Amino acid sequence: LKQQISGVVENMSPYISETGEEIALFGSGGGQETVERLSRLVGADIPLLAQIPFQIDIRQSGDNGTSIFELDEENPAVRAFFSIADALAVRKRSLLGVRLGLST
Repeated sequence: LKQQISGVVENMSPYISETGEEIALFGSGGGQETVERLSRLVGADIPLLAQIPFQIDIRQSGDNGTSIFELDEENPAVRAFFSIADALAVRKRSLLGVRLGLST
């Protein structure tokens, strides 16, 4: 399809306790490993956009139908999502009118 990869988002990254301790419930480093493998595969640097920590707040907001962004801006998950948005908001050029070569 000749589409560029914007980056990788690591989901369920280490849980961050109230004391700041990181607990890797599902292992760690998968996002970085994926970035390195993809970069070699496509021959270009692929960024790691964010590592979204495993947090009960994310599940609760989804279950309650509320936005995760209603939480404190210093919440690690909220900061990770904003990091993704900031990275994706910067585009080199507009895609307006460009055929993307996608089929349905």
